[in-house]
Amino acid sequence: MALEPARRQDFQVNQSIGAGSTAMVFDAVHLATGKQVALKMLEQEAEQSAELRERLAREAFILAGVESKHVGRILGFGYDKDMPFLVLERLHGETLDALIKREGQLTTRQVVHWVEQLLVGVRDCHAAGIVHRDIKPSNVFLQDEGNGTHSVKLIDFGVARLRELAQVGIGLTQTNHLLGSMGYMAPEQFHDPKSAGPPADLYAVGVVLFRVIAGRLPFVHRSLEAVIRMKCEADPPLLSSMSNVVSIGALDTFCNRALARDPAHRFQSAREMLDEWWNVVAHIDEEAPLTLDSNALDVVFDEETSPEDPLLRTLTEVLSGSNPAATVREPPLEGTAAASSRTMPDMRPPMATLVDEAPPATDGSTTAPGTHTVKRLLDEEAALQRRPPTRRGS
Repeated sequence: MALEPARRQDFQVNQSIGAGSTAMVFDAVHLATGKQVALKMLEQEAEQSAELRERLAREAFILAGVESKHVGRILGFGYDKDMPFLVLERLHGETLDALIKREGQLTTRQVVHWVEQLLVGVRDCHAAGIVHRDIKPSNVFLQDEGNGTHSVKLIDFGVARLRELAQVGIGLTQTNHLLGSMGYMAPEQFHDPKSAGPPADLYAVGVVLFRVIAGRLPFVHRSLEAVIRMKCEADPPLLSSMSNVVSIGALDTFCNRALARDPAHRFQSAREMLDEWWNVVAHIDEEAPLTLDSNALDVVFDEETSPEDPLLRTLTEVLSGSNPAATVREPPLEGTAAASSRTMPDMRPPMATLVDEAPPATDGSTTAPGTHTVKRLLDEEAALQRRPPTRRGS
């Protein structure tokens, strides 16, 4: 659709209604028509980056190319003092992230219909040649349609790629965004974020599905490096292996294919994934819960690690190539010895291969302190799953 030119003075801008890694969204009213809209503008710090200004402008043209009931619409685009801004449809409701953090367990009916709608939105984006690259619960908006019903809208196409953010510099707000995105990123995005194609979006949909049913991400660890290594070197756990999840074979098969490490082994299109989802739904009783305990373990990776974690800063340096061998101190896991300083491995392609045996120590000991192997990471992951549930409000 054609983009309508917009002028900042044509709008009354009210309170902020959302913020991302580099931009803020404000409630606004078009003065001539009284139409309620949302304006997306760059954060003050981000305004200094020509790259981020270009990216926001590019987002406008990306959105203009998508026609979908399940993608947030753009209504106009303009510049105010050489700063780009977007005029978006005003959505009423909340993000999926806000809902699951407040209520925890979703009904089976909600899961069935919202996954379907999300896949329709992803299908329409891919049909327009657009890969979102940052699908996660905070970018899935539940539009209030009245009468207690909601429809899914995929939002925020201002892709926050690790390498680009590292180059322009990131503060705490951007760090939180980066941290929140990590758990939903496909393995190939850690090798080359810009080259990730449609299968990366389908991987993220699989993680969202796993998260809303199990109440946690497929891979959980306090270390960012450990999560990335598990994603890239280990198969995902079966959804039904989570102690609080009902076992449904078709659902296990669907999730495992969506979360395959190799993009070639995943669904190759959102259309294919949607067709298979309808087959899965035939095996699900919408009146029966998918989760056995609404108070079960609720571990969300972006709440497990402090945004000030030096390992996060080191990771962005490694991915950007500015500091491929930085020494960091990692927080210890419960029940383990205190962490020791170690060298961050080169995470740029080709990815360092993990082995089942730890490499020789450099200090004369049998095992290098802090060394992660696939076997150890999976053992630690299993230990986390065996921990008593963390109940809300405790």
